[in-house]
Amino acid sequence: MITKIEQITSAKELIIYTKSFGVPTDVENICTMQDIIGNSTIDELTELADKDGSALMFLLFHVWNWERATDFYNKYVNKQYKAEKEEIEKLRKENKEQKAEISILKDRSEKDKKAIDATQKNWEDTDEELFETKNKLEEAEKEILKLKAMLFDYMVKAE
Repeated sequence: MITKIEQITSAKELIIYTKSFGVPTDVENICTMQDIIGNSTIDELTELADKDGSALMFLLFHVWNWERATDFYNKYVNKQYKAEKEEIEKLRKENKEQKAEISILKDRSEKDKKAIDATQKNWEDTDEELFETKNKLEEAEKEILKLKAMLFDYMVKAE
């Protein structure tokens, strides 16, 4: 003899049945209910959860183990959990974008540092050239003074 549960083909019909008659406790009917729910898609179960979450969860906690039912509840029914999960995903995406920006800024910083180092070396080279030019200028001024002194000496002797 076919039971009423064995005639049910979808999770939606199963919820209607359990609302009317309750959840059967015999093993054969529980196994049949597990098959019905197991053959339902997540989209179907989520849609049922949105329409009548308490009835679906009541049924799931009777045919699934506690961990599996709780996991389904948290992932597909619990609005706070879903909102937190979405927020976490949003933060992960922002974090990934910020890491990419940091990488770009790090590359720019390294290029700028190389440019600064090159400019510093150029200044140091320029400073050396300036120092050498100053030394040459001082020597030229000394030579001019010597020549002026010699010219003065010749002028004094020539008088």
